[in-house]
Amino acid sequence: DIYQHFFKILHQKGRLGELVNAAEDMTLIYGNNCIPLEWICKIYIENESNEAFKINENLKSNFGIYVELLLELNANSVLGLTASAFVKYSIGDLTASREILVKVNHLQPNWQTCLRKLSLIHFRLRSFLLAEVILKQLKDKSLMMAEVLIEQQVRNFFIA
Repeated sequence: DIYQHFFKILHQKGRLGELVNAAEDMTLIYGNNCIPLEWICKIYIENESNEAFKINENLKSNFGIYVELLLELNANSVLGLTASAFVKYSIGDLTASREILVKVNHLQPNWQTCLRKLSLIHFRLRSFLLAEVILKQLKDKSLMMAEVLIEQQVRNFFIA
């Protein structure tokens, strides 16, 4: 409980490097505790596209080891699964990433972080109807939504 509170304070203060280091240290002491592993995954998910913060630069071991360990301890960890999906997305394995995020959406329905990445994957895989459904669910009025609708109109024009 003390570490959990400590992690929350570091997170609120934006001291992500310190948080990740403390979580890694706690993992070495309490190897079967999911809390520090989930914090490591949470920081990765929140900063996945942040060029200024690279998680592996703040860890002594490779980030993937912590994701695997978390999923061994808790195969249904939403944060572990999401981190795994984001890693697969970053290396271009869109199909595996989508499968994992579909599972995450079943475990934690309507989580915007999951749905945004899932809509992006559908868009990149040219599954425009699925991307549109998710974007409408998110009430996302972004440029991607316009692109999806335009692409559908073009396809409908050629089909008709």
